[in-house]
Amino acid sequence: MKSIFNLSPQLEHYGCMIGLLGRAGLLSEAKSLIEKMDTEPDAIIWRSLLSACLAHSDAQLAEVAGKEIIRKEPDDDGVYVLLWNMYASSNRWEEALEMRKKMWNRKVVKQPGCSWIEVDGFVHEFLVEDRTHHLRSEIYVLLEGMAKQLKMDSNISMFDENDPGDFFLDPELFI
Repeated sequence: MKSIFNLSPQLEHYGCMIGLLGRAGLLSEAKSLIEKMDTEPDAIIWRSLLSACLAHSDAQLAEVAGKEIIRKEPDDDGVYVLLWNMYASSNRWEEALEMRKKMWNRKVVKQPGCSWIEVDGFVHEFLVEDRTHHLRSEIYVLLEGMAKQLKMDSNISMFDENDPGDFFLDPELFI
């Protein structure tokens, strides 16, 4: 980029390259590029590498990236949880416990899972274990009805692209 276009790469350019290399599974090349950067890599660069490492099951490099993120942003709850899950899934319980201890010592609290849905131009937010939504009762009735119908017909394949039948929920179950 410098020699051909006489442009110095900015942090955003490096971020794009790390993302591309990571998605392609070229993790050592991505790490090498980070090491050769003209500027200090920020937490976004390291998160991009961490994500790729987790997707391609490179626990050793994921650990390096995760520790860099914690060094740069010690209050980011997500990286602690990702590393804890990685350690726990590979039976590295001492390291998993160490992540929990770091969270505790730094008073980092995991934020609850959250999702949104827009209905008639109004955005509804749902948090895990939240009992405050004004339509909570109706939502739970609907979800229970959907679960019952799915259990009644164990042959339903919602995700089979070759299934010619449409997935159908009988609206009468929810009235």
